Amino acid sequence: MQRCSFICCFLVGMVAPAASANLIVNFNSPGTEGFNYVGQGAYSDPGDNHWNTFVQNGTTGSGATKLSNGTATTISMTETNAGGGFFEGNANGLLDTWDIAKNATATFRINNLPSGTYTLYIYGVNGDYGDFNSGGGRATQYAITSLNGNTVGLPASEFDTGNTNLSFSEGNNYVVFTNLTLPSGGSISGTYVGIQNGDANSPSDTEGQLNGLQIVAVPEPMNLALLCAAGLPLLARRGAISQRKQRGRSS
Repeated sequence: MQRCSFICCFLVGMVAPAASANLIVNFNSPGTEGFNYVGQGAYSDPGDNHWNTFVQNGTTGSGATKLSNGTATTISMTETNAGGGFFEGNANGLLDTWDIAKNATATFRINNLPSGTYTLYIYGVNGDYGDFNSGGGRATQYAITSLNGNTVGLPASEFDTGNTNLSFSEGNNYVVFTNLTLPSGGSISGTYVGIQNGDANSPSDTEGQLNGLQIVAVPEPMNLALLCAAGLPLLARRGAISQRKQRGRSS
C-alpha cells in the first residue's frame, strides 16, 4: 500500500503542472472612443494583461483574438442587437466604456471554445452621470441561454448605486457564472437586458450595459484512483523483479 501511495504521489507530481494551465480570454467594449483596456479584471491573472476589443454588433474575428498572455487563438466573440457604445471617465479602466441594450435584449456568444469547463465573468457599469446625479442607478440582468446550442437558463443581476470605476465589486459591476461545461467544445451564448432605471431624466428607458467579459477554463482535477491504477503495473513489475532477486539469493 505504501508503494502504491508513493507511485500515485509521484504520478500526481508529474502530471499536475500541465493540468494547472488555464485558458483565459478577455474582451472589452470599445465604447465610442475605440478604447482598448490593458490590465487585470476581477479574475486575477498577474502579468497577462491582453484584452480584445470586441466588435459592436459583429464578430471579433478568429485570428484577431489573443489569449490574456498574448498568444493567438481561434476563440472569438459575437454580439447582436446592441444599441451602440458609450464612454465616460478617463479611459483608464475596463468600467469606463460599454455597449448598451436600450429597451431591448442584446445577445453575445463566445465561439470556438475547446472542450472543458469554464467560468465566465461579465462586467457592466449600469449608470451614467444622469443616473447618479438624480440619485439613482440602473440595473442589468445577464443570462447564459445555451451551451453549444443546448438551452439553459442561468440568470444573474447587478445593481449599481454609484460610480465604481476604480474597483471590481461582484453584484455591483460584474457577475460570475460557474460550471459552464462543454463536453465536446463549441460556444457559450447569453443575453443582457436592462431591468431597472433610476434616471429621473428618462424614466421610461431601460439600458442593459456590457463593458466586457472574461472566459476562464477550469483545470481538470486529476483522478487519484486512475493514477493509482496506472501505477499498478509498475508496482507489479517491481514486485516480480524483487521476488526473482530473492530466489536467486536463496539458491
